[in-house]
Amino acid sequence: MTSAKYENVSSVGTMLRSVTSFATLLGMFSGKATMNHEPEHPGKALGRELKRFDLPKKSTAETLQIARTTLYRIIDGELDINVEMALKLEVALGHPADYWLNKQLEHDLWKARNNGTVTGIRRLVPDQAQSEFFMI
Repeated sequence: MTSAKYENVSSVGTMLRSVTSFATLLGMFSGKATMNHEPEHPGKALGRELKRFDLPKKSTAETLQIARTTLYRIIDGELDINVEMALKLEVALGHPADYWLNKQLEHDLWKARNNGTVTGIRRLVPDQAQSEFFMI
């Protein structure tokens, strides 16, 4: 009986992450930033999870089959979380891989939009084509 209660909580969490991901995708395709401030690097969330469960970094790195310095660099935001690492974190910590990848995407997308390197690009298709894109 108790496990069903927690399954519902898990489903709600998954649904909320999906809604957030969808909102991020809408912002991505509309060309509008979804946040006014820089989203945190997913390594910061990882660091909080390790503290929350009192997980030592050395044994966590061993479990993830990575060097301890790699784990430290991820937590410090110096290394990004890629697909393989997201899958490892999914198995080890229980958060879906898409949670980690969406956090990385939000962080990377915000940085790219705000670093000023994409300039001088003109729109090739009319704005209405975007809404047609979502119907495909």
